[in-house]
Amino acid sequence: MELQQRLQQEADLQLSIGRLWQLLRQLGLRLKKVTPRPGRDTEANRQRRAEFIETIRTNPAGTLDLSG
Repeated sequence: MELQQRLQQEADLQLSIGRLWQLLRQLGLRLKKVTPRPGRDTEANRQRRAEFIETIRTNPAGTLDLSG
Protein backbone atom coordinates (compact mmCIF):
# COMPACT_ATOMS: atom_id res chain seq x y z
CA MET A 1 0.00 0.00 0.00
CA GLU A 2 1.29 3.46 -0.79
CA LEU A 3 2.31 5.82 1.99
CA GLN A 4 -0.23 8.45 1.00
CA GLN A 5 -3.05 5.90 1.26
CA ARG A 6 -1.78 4.53 4.58
CA LEU A 7 -1.61 8.00 6.11
CA GLN A 8 -5.15 8.66 5.01
CA GLN A 9 -6.51 5.36 6.31
CA GLU A 10 -4.51 4.97 9.52
CA ALA A 11 -4.08 8.58 10.63
CA ASP A 12 -6.89 10.37 8.81
CA LEU A 13 -4.32 12.64 7.12
CA GLN A 14 -4.72 13.84 3.56
CA LEU A 15 -1.48 15.02 1.98
CA SER A 16 -0.76 15.87 -1.63
CA ILE A 17 2.00 13.92 -3.35
CA GLY A 18 4.10 17.09 -3.45
CA ARG A 19 3.76 17.68 0.30
CA LEU A 20 4.51 14.05 1.02
CA TRP A 21 7.72 14.20 -1.05
CA GLN A 22 8.68 17.44 0.70
CA LEU A 23 8.25 15.86 4.13
CA LEU A 24 10.22 12.77 3.15
CA ARG A 25 13.11 14.96 1.96
CA GLN A 26 12.99 17.15 5.08
CA LEU A 27 13.00 14.10 7.33
CA GLY A 28 15.88 12.54 5.39
CA LEU A 29 13.94 9.36 4.72
CA ARG A 30 14.98 7.03 1.94
CA LEU A 31 12.62 5.76 -0.68
CA LYS A 32 13.80 2.15 -0.71
CA LYS A 33 11.00 -0.36 -0.60
CA VAL A 34 11.34 -3.03 2.05
CA THR A 35 9.44 -6.28 1.83
CA PRO A 36 7.25 -6.62 4.93
CA ARG A 37 8.21 -9.52 7.17
CA PRO A 38 6.16 -11.11 9.93
CA GLY A 39 7.10 -9.95 13.40
CA ARG A 40 8.94 -6.81 12.23
CA ASP A 41 6.37 -4.37 13.64
CA THR A 42 8.17 -3.70 16.90
CA GLU A 43 7.17 -1.24 19.59
CA ALA A 44 10.01 1.02 18.43
CA ASN A 45 8.63 1.02 14.88
CA ARG A 46 5.13 1.83 16.13
CA GLN A 47 6.54 4.72 18.19
CA ARG A 48 8.44 6.11 15.17
CA ARG A 49 5.27 5.98 13.07
CA ALA A 50 3.33 7.79 15.79
CA GLU A 51 6.04 10.49 16.02
CA PHE A 52 6.04 10.92 12.23
CA ILE A 53 2.27 11.35 12.15
CA GLU A 54 2.38 13.83 15.03
CA THR A 55 5.11 15.80 13.24
CA ILE A 56 2.94 16.06 10.13
CA ARG A 57 -0.12 17.09 12.11
CA THR A 58 1.61 19.79 14.14
CA ASN A 59 3.61 21.38 11.32
CA PRO A 60 1.64 23.07 8.56
CA ALA A 61 3.05 22.93 5.03
CA GLY A 62 6.48 24.51 4.78
CA THR A 63 7.07 25.04 8.51
CA LEU A 64 8.90 21.83 9.44
CA ASP A 65 12.24 22.71 11.03
CA LEU A 66 14.72 19.87 11.42
CA SER A 67 17.79 22.00 12.18
CA GLY A 68 18.44 20.46 15.52
